[in-house]
Amino acid sequence: MKNNGLDSIGIPGLNVIGAPAVSVIGAPLELTYGGGGKADGANGFLSVTSKTVPTSPTQTANIAYNKKCGIIDENGKEWDVLDWHQRWVDNGYSAEGLSKPVGLWLNAFGLHNIFLWPITSNVSYSDVSGTVAQVDTTFALFVYNINAITAATAEDRSVWPCNQSGMIAHGTAGKYKSDTWRAVNNGEGLDMICDNTGETFTIPSRNVGNANAFTKDNADEYMESHYQQCEFFRALFAVCSGIATTQPNGTKTTVEILNASGQQAAVGEDMYFWIGGTNTGLKAKYNLNCAVSANASVTTGLLTQTIADAIYDKQVDAGINMNDTGVNSDTKHVLCEGMKGAEAVAVDGYWYIKTPFISNPNATAFNVNNNMADAPAAYICKARGVSLNTERRLYTYYLNRTTVITAAINLLRSTEGLSADVPAAVAASCWSAVRYAATYGWYVNTSNGYCNSNISYFRFYLLPCPLASAAF
Repeated sequence: MKNNGLDSIGIPGLNVIGAPAVSVIGAPLELTYGGGGKADGANGFLSVTSKTVPTSPTQTANIAYNKKCGIIDENGKEWDVLDWHQRWVDNGYSAEGLSKPVGLWLNAFGLHNIFLWPITSNVSYSDVSGTVAQVDTTFALFVYNINAITAATAEDRSVWPCNQSGMIAHGTAGKYKSDTWRAVNNGEGLDMICDNTGETFTIPSRNVGNANAFTKDNADEYMESHYQQCEFFRALFAVCSGIATTQPNGTKTTVEILNASGQQAAVGEDMYFWIGGTNTGLKAKYNLNCAVSANASVTTGLLTQTIADAIYDKQVDAGINMNDTGVNSDTKHVLCEGMKGAEAVAVDGYWYIKTPFISNPNATAFNVNNNMADAPAAYICKARGVSLNTERRLYTYYLNRTTVITAAINLLRSTEGLSADVPAAVAASCWSAVRYAATYGWYVNTSNGYCNSNISYFRFYLLPCPLASAAF
């Protein structure tokens, strides 16, 4: 049986080895799925047939059905809806002991689409005042207000405004090492080389730049691009701790955020970066006072010292710090699942401190869309080994949501009693993995089919798919 060339689709215990056959590139659509014929679904719509299914030993119900829409279980096996339900019947009209559903597959637009249930983060994220956002299904997407690095260049680029030249030094606490970076064509993608820390961050494909709707399906490459760019900016704005090291370049170590005495800071106490039990003397602030706006020629940083100070003061007042991911501090956290707090990297004999990257700062609007580390969607997807669907795939969800998708989901939730495991069909704005512009991403509203772009710090649903989904 084919497995789409995937080893896993990013959910614990979920892999596609042994999954039923799915068509591969170049295979005739009707050979595997039949149903309404090879043209069915070519325009995104699947035809609907009414099928009678047993709901108890004495009762039946009719459901909307198409052979090209089915259910994925926690083992990665793809089921026909009728076959799935029959095993429930054979199990004594009970789901007990059977594998649980984790999403749907659907064939339309010539694509094999996989939709996992919407992501709900148990970590979520809060603003810097310590006001915790509840567990949520909506997240911001990617680096905002910085040009997407998706094209190679032969020349070094300076990213600091002119008035930051005094920050460029090495070996001195609070200083940068370099102001240059390069994007180099590696033959298959781009290597983003940060001269500050000497690290390289690789975008897997050059075909992940801004695009018009419905033109891209390389969702996994887009998600990796979002993630690598966030990590690149963390490195780009690392600062020297002033603490010497004999570790080889690139070695990572833990940064602790403690009070002046080396204890967990209490509410109202100043917080400092500590490395290896040594206080660096640097207050635990975000080191981003030189980011510049996209497409702008400016001499002042986007995140000014005033804003960095204001964020720090709020965190001191609330007793929170940037290393709280919510895993150990679920009442006052500032980072979402998968994000990194402060960490140190060895650079030419000194530890440099990285902090989360913030590209939409504000000195007064302390909320979930300002002063938060970038790309919750990208980090959460990276942590779970999934990506966001593209808008063409999301649009197939909208086209079939009120028919075969809702029918399958209602069968699981109502008839088979799995409402605790299966969410209702999504009728909301869902992010696409694809960019529209440096500060905008595509999204599809699966309730009304509205496909448009919006500013990337807005929070939309994440309707994920396995990495590297195969297309026909």
